[in-house]
Amino acid sequence: MKFVSALSAILFFSCCFLLSSFAAPWEVPIVLDGATPVTAEEAMDLIRQMDNLVLVDTRQTTQRKKGTIKGSISLPHTSTSPNALAMILSDKFTPVLFYCDDLRCSQSLKSIKKAVSYGYINIFWLRGGISEWISKGFAIAKDK
Repeated sequence: MKFVSALSAILFFSCCFLLSSFAAPWEVPIVLDGATPVTAEEAMDLIRQMDNLVLVDTRQTTQRKKGTIKGSISLPHTSTSPNALAMILSDKFTPVLFYCDDLRCSQSLKSIKKAVSYGYINIFWLRGGISEWISKGFAIAKDK
């Protein structure tokens, strides 16, 4: 009986290990409280329609070397604070679009959570990040 129990335990843990090795890579959530997720095409429409839209690249400076959305402001998620946001947004109603690398990048997610907690309410989120932007053929700027 002990042999059967031991064998069952080994089989169970082996199956768990195998299943975990086939798990999909982590991705940011589809929705985020306080933000409107947008595709690259929708982000481009916002840029064309909203003269006062502020684009915030939440990646670290070294990551921006891959390219940025033209006109975006560098504000890494680690530097996002009430004072930093107040310096780039005229008020808490100013439309702002946050982005980072891709679906596996949580930097924009962290910045948005902070902005929401500080009372900002007109937030857009390019969930697919700069990778989606580039994949759609939209132009990028290179930091100097």
